[in-house]
Amino acid sequence: MKKRPHRQICGLCHRVLKLDFIVPRNIWKAVVHRHHLEAIHCFECFTERADESLIDWETDIKFMPSSLYGQIKRMGLETYNLNAPQPKE
Repeated sequence: MKKRPHRQICGLCHRVLKLDFIVPRNIWKAVVHRHHLEAIHCFECFTERADESLIDWETDIKFMPSSLYGQIKRMGLETYNLNAPQPKE
């Protein structure tokens, strides 16, 4: 059964990610708890944790807007019809 593509979701607060970001690995490891290093984090959760620890995250951060269409395209699902009836789970 084919599932409908969806945006990534923060592993901490479960909000949908509309803005993706990249920080250097050393900053990521200093901010994110070791049990969550591989989890997806939204910008808000990441910056809250960085600010709590007084870590400078703003110098090397890169932002990437992330639309659902763009995510579908990056996944190679351009032919996916979002308006087609979806299978019931």
